[in-house]
Amino acid sequence: MTKILRLVLIIALVALVVSWFNKQSGISQIQWLGYQIQISTSLLIGLVIIFAAIILLTDRILRFIRNLPIMMAYGWQYRRKTNGDRALGLGFVALAAGDSRSAQKQAKKAEKLLGKGLLPDLLAAQAAHLSGDKNAARRYFAQLSK
Repeated sequence: MTKILRLVLIIALVALVVSWFNKQSGISQIQWLGYQIQISTSLLIGLVIIFAAIILLTDRILRFIRNLPIMMAYGWQYRRKTNGDRALGLGFVALAAGDSRSAQKQAKKAEKLLGKGLLPDLLAAQAAHLSGDKNAARRYFAQLSK
């Protein structure tokens, strides 16, 4: 609601300024390189404002194009982290429920998304321990202790 109100206020302000400029009389003369241009002052000011708006719009578009790869990379990293955290959570829930197969699957998924780290390794160690794979559990716990 506040955005709509702000937009209405901006439009009203622009209309007021345009109306005021339209009521002003006067002619501007420009002499440059042997040419002489006569134009109404309100039209000249309007053209200057339109030119400035075009420059600003062009700048915004160029900045957006320049920053697009960075924004896409950030979104990709955010999705990987979110999906990795979800896999960790599901893996620990599966451990608590006693489902070692699902816990191992989620541990692999979390490690793939998040890389090597404390929580993915802990999940993999607990899943290996729950499934009865003592050698893998020993390896993971040894790696965690380092």
